[in-house]
Amino acid sequence: MDVYATTGSADLTGLTPLASNISFEAVSPYALYPAGPIRVIVTAAGDPGTVLYDFRGTGTPVAGDAWTIILMYNAGNGLDEPLTTLVIKDRCAPWRPHGDSC
Repeated sequence: MDVYATTGSADLTGLTPLASNISFEAVSPYALYPAGPIRVIVTAAGDPGTVLYDFRGTGTPVAGDAWTIILMYNAGNGLDEPLTTLVIKDRCAPWRPHGDSC
């Protein structure tokens, strides 16, 4: 999977993924993103035209916030969406570069 972040547009033309070629059950590193509204779009690896999940956050991260977004399979939930997200505001906020511990 490739993971993109935008401020609202679904147009991925010219955007570089925040994380590329991520497999299920894998973890990507943190990515820096400017404060403000965020939309996370997950596509098939190398194919921005095949959208697997389109997440529009309900909050607006501010400068220094650290968030974790977990994409999960909706096993047997009866919903139309096969995937769902769990959004967690990390206790380590503000985010610290270079892997510094909290």
